[in-house]
Amino acid sequence: MKSHVIFTLFLVSLIPNFLSAQLGHIVLESKKSKEVLETEYARFHAMIDKDSEGLDRIIHEDLVYIHSNGSVDSKKSFIEAISSGARYYDDIIVKGAQVRIYGKVGIINGSCTYQRKTEEGSLNNLSLSYTSVYTKIKGTWKQVSWQSFRLPQ
Repeated sequence: MKSHVIFTLFLVSLIPNFLSAQLGHIVLESKKSKEVLETEYARFHAMIDKDSEGLDRIIHEDLVYIHSNGSVDSKKSFIEAISSGARYYDDIIVKGAQVRIYGKVGIINGSCTYQRKTEEGSLNNLSLSYTSVYTKIKGTWKQVSWQSFRLPQ
């Protein structure tokens, strides 16, 4: 009986270490999720500001960007369209985003509204649901894929 109690106490003493390891893993994943979201928001701001250098830092060379209208951009064509004004954004409002981390890959499923105006000044907002994929290369999150579709108005 005495050895049973000692063994039970030994097992109970391991619980804090086990919980620390588990909580440490969760915190690590949460940190990665936060990093991916911060990178996504920095990309949105670079799009609004027509910051081609910022976009160049965030977007991976292999980007496949599928717009809600079905058109597809590479990194080069995406950045050129924004810097030239062919694609423009007055604001981007994220309505919700969920990040899942799989090692060095972060997947965001979210919804947002691209606020913009036509050349005549009338509103031409676009509400989207999207998937955005990032990978961590040399310590930096880079966007490798985007696909979106329009939400009903």
